[in-house]
Amino acid sequence: MVSLRRRFVFVVLLAVLAFALAVVAAMQVRADGAAAREQTAFAEADSLVDYVDSLEGDEAAIHARLASQLGPSIDASAGRCTKSGAFTLVETVAPLAIRDPLPDAPPGHERFETDRPRMLPLDKEVVARACRTATSAMHHVRFTAPNDMLFIAARESHGGVAFALVRMPNRARDRDSRTFLGLLVGTGSLVAILLAIALDTLHALRQGSASLTSSFEALRRDLRAEVPTPRAHELAQVSKGLTSLARDLADSREREKRLEHELGHEERLIGLGRVVAGVAHEVRNPLTGMKLLLDGLARRSLDERSIRDVRTCLHEVERLDAVVKALLLVAKKEPVSRADVDLVVLAEARLEMLRPFARSLGVEIDVTGNGRAEVNADDIGRAVENLVRNAVEASPRGSRVEVTIEAGSLGSTIWIQDRGPRIDEDVASRLFEPFFTKKPEGTGLGLVLSRATARAHGGDLRFERRPDGACFVLSLPKIPT
Repeated sequence: MVSLRRRFVFVVLLAVLAFALAVVAAMQVRADGAAAREQTAFAEADSLVDYVDSLEGDEAAIHARLASQLGPSIDASAGRCTKSGAFTLVETVAPLAIRDPLPDAPPGHERFETDRPRMLPLDKEVVARACRTATSAMHHVRFTAPNDMLFIAARESHGGVAFALVRMPNRARDRDSRTFLGLLVGTGSLVAILLAIALDTLHALRQGSASLTSSFEALRRDLRAEVPTPRAHELAQVSKGLTSLARDLADSREREKRLEHELGHEERLIGLGRVVAGVAHEVRNPLTGMKLLLDGLARRSLDERSIRDVRTCLHEVERLDAVVKALLLVAKKEPVSRADVDLVVLAEARLEMLRPFARSLGVEIDVTGNGRAEVNADDIGRAVENLVRNAVEASPRGSRVEVTIEAGSLGSTIWIQDRGPRIDEDVASRLFEPFFTKKPEGTGLGLVLSRATARAHGGDLRFERRPDGACFVLSLPKIPT
């Protein structure tokens, strides 16, 4: 695999090579154009030399014929000179400064008045040097003037030298040169912009790659760790996909842990149920015998104190029998008899006996709302009493335990809210485990039995963490119609 840095270096080399080739090609084209212009200028000068060499007559006639030959087509001078460099005849035509022909010129011999001298001093100096070195063969001289390019052709003629000078704009001031320089600068700018974009892209990709690499390490420790979003759009999409995948994995792991916990809880309940079923069977038979004996004693003629003691024993036996029934709910051995019950009336009646205990701790109990359910009143009342007792014991003095009953479309819900200390997460996760308790005198079966009672009725019991205390939610199904 090729790294991003090597790819960038390769792109830079290609861009520089392409720019160099473009410059070379442009300069070659420019050089070819300059050579063609030079060739054209010398050809024009040669033609003028041939024409001057063919002229005969007086000086005025030759001037007129030269003016007619040159006309306004080119910026040129032509004439004769001596080998010493002195001029015997010269004619200058400057097309950019031409005015109307002189009115006194005869037809066919028009003279043109110009704004510039016939020949500039520099022109004469360059032509004089060309005349001194002229031979019978055509002699060419190219001279770079401050503002022009001078192309001179000279050849010996009639004892003197015939010459022609053609002016063209200097390349440094030529429009084509400026165009060439503009194109060169524009091309260079585009290459620079391309390299800047490539460099920024490389930086964004490397930065995004580094951030994603660091995110892998963070996600290895925590699947809900924040994944930064790179500047590059493609890497940003990868970041979003990685974040979504990590969240799904985290949710799956949490569901797996929750299912493992619930499975372990159910397995413990099953084991507890087996034990409880055997114990309840063994305990229930003696309780039944004790109840029969006590009922017989209650029907005899006893003194009042003995009757009170027998009734007390009967009441305690009934309580033990109710506990056995609750334990059998865990084992799911005991059928539940149900009736339509007003939950507010049930809670008020059950909690009436608990209020003196709550007042002794400086805690008030409030019951509000409304709702009905088809339940076993004793079982649900026992579960509500157990939950409220726990709330009272956890509440600080001077606070309230709020029991709120709500009727919904799916059934009724009983909320038991206290203002006790916040329950830690590790404790909250084990509240419904059998025999788990934070009370020195507790058995760890109260919440287990209360949830088993709710589930035996088709409902459930859950715990909710609140900022200002704890809340247990007992849900009961809707009354069938």
